[in-house]
Amino acid sequence: MAKAATRVISDPLVARLLVDPVKRQILRHLAEEELTQKMLSARLGISDPSIYYHLKELKASGLVR
Repeated sequence: MAKAATRVISDPLVARLLVDPVKRQILRHLAEEELTQKMLSARLGISDPSIYYHLKELKASGLVR
């Protein structure tokens, strides 16, 4: 069984983002495959503007590109 990579989070902003359950769901889905904002919205049952907000924060922190 392969071990998952471990990353130490020292930035409090990034740690705060990772505590958010919606952002964690988004990251899990994006780790599996590339998805658009609309696709994430449909899969998670969350409004498109809300997904945009979460993606904007994740992008600003460097967690997604």
